[in-house]
Amino acid sequence: MSASSIHDDQVEMVPTAFTHPPPADARSCTSSLRSTPRASSTLTGHSSRSSHRQAPAIPPQPDRGIPAWRFLFGCFLVETIIWGFPVSYGVLLDAYARLPVAETPGAGTLLPLVGTLSSGLMYLVSNFVFAALDRRPDMRVPCLWIGCVICAGSLGAASFATSAWELVLTQGVMYAIGGALVYYTTIIFLNEWFVERRGFANGVVFAGTALGGLFFPFVFDMLIQRYGVPTCLRILGVAVFVSLASVLPLVKPRLPYRRSQITTSTVVTAAIAAGRDPTLVETEVAEVEVPTIPQRDGTLKILSNLPVRSGTMWLFLIANFFQSLGYFIPALYIPTFARALGLSASNGTAALAAINAAAVVSRLLMGFLSDRISPHMLGGVTLLTSSLAILLLWGVASVNLVALISFSVAFGAVSGGWTSLWSANIKEIVAEDKPSSLALYGLLSTTRGLGNVLVAPISAALLQHPLHLHSAPDTGLGTDGGSFANVILFAGAMMLASAVLETAGMWVRRRQKVE
Repeated sequence: MSASSIHDDQVEMVPTAFTHPPPADARSCTSSLRSTPRASSTLTGHSSRSSHRQAPAIPPQPDRGIPAWRFLFGCFLVETIIWGFPVSYGVLLDAYARLPVAETPGAGTLLPLVGTLSSGLMYLVSNFVFAALDRRPDMRVPCLWIGCVICAGSLGAASFATSAWELVLTQGVMYAIGGALVYYTTIIFLNEWFVERRGFANGVVFAGTALGGLFFPFVFDMLIQRYGVPTCLRILGVAVFVSLASVLPLVKPRLPYRRSQITTSTVVTAAIAAGRDPTLVETEVAEVEVPTIPQRDGTLKILSNLPVRSGTMWLFLIANFFQSLGYFIPALYIPTFARALGLSASNGTAALAAINAAAVVSRLLMGFLSDRISPHMLGGVTLLTSSLAILLLWGVASVNLVALISFSVAFGAVSGGWTSLWSANIKEIVAEDKPSSLALYGLLSTTRGLGNVLVAPISAALLQHPLHLHSAPDTGLGTDGGSFANVILFAGAMMLASAVLETAGMWVRRRQKVE
């Protein structure tokens, strides 16, 4: 049915409770209501207007049905496109290092920053995007398309860059702004479509990043070898626009944008047309009028919904920050590390893709398990094993292609599912409170983004101070004269610190339950 049957805005839904049949006593009330003169005149009035305006359609249920799965598929594809590019940046970084742009001022620090900004800044602006779209909910769907154009344009503009700073501003900052507009709009809609199965839904969506990271490195490598970096970026810009434009029609809201779009008369019409109880109108209108996040609240007001006295929340946020410091280093430097081992660019691309291939499975599995097992327990175990994988498989064993691929698979499998645990942790901390849920999600994105952005300057500084290990030259730590040793040790230490904090969060949570 046409959305214009309610208003000119794109809304096709009425309260979700109408999807359930009324109890027996409610049916009798419905019959008596229809037999009264008032009900008769109401029906007559609605019928007289039906020739030029139909009753609103019954809304799709959350968590189930073809509309929900179609939306989830659209979100998965959006995630694949938007996040697949930043997590595959290691291939472009290796290519930039062999171009004249690597000789421009500050390139040693700025070129790694391009990749971390394109994803880190996207995380950092989450709360600002949430607040802006709360104040202007009618702009949510337009923001999808605005972000699509900005993302594609950023890659096209980057193809003309002649200095590292120009790449930072285009492929880094500009891409992140466009990506944030698209991505966080879909997250708002995701919270409307999935409630009971939100952990699973987040796992499916987040797996899109890993899938993009599996596919895009090979695309980047092929295009760079065949056409060079500038033409590669132009082709990618066109591909981003075409692919997003094809997917965005699947990403639609389930709930109305604002109160004026659903009135008592339209709800009565829909209820009677479906043979359901119109006597529950007031309750159902009240339910559907609950906004996704508080109406016309700024960023600070939204953050005020957080339980600031929750020790579990703060431990999880700090653990999330440390995890991001450790997680993004392998994805950023594995192609460069492979070249230092004497391997080809294609081998480095395969190692990076192996991380993301394993992360696809990890994110789906963690999303599924987080609805059934303590997310703190899952987090503590995976973070500890991530630290061991970095220190032992990368730091000690990675001296050839087989060992490097083995590390990539192990690291992706144990660390790739971290963000799929967010939903379960949020639910544990703030229950089903929607304003607090989105505020905490935004804060998690902010802390992860901060760690992501800081990875570039920290790792660049560490690479400039090699750790000469004369006793272990034939190890990953000793590769290229120990150039990567400090970076590997730092990443492993950050994962270990995050594991300790997540375990502490589990202990605090159990203590709170006892009290």
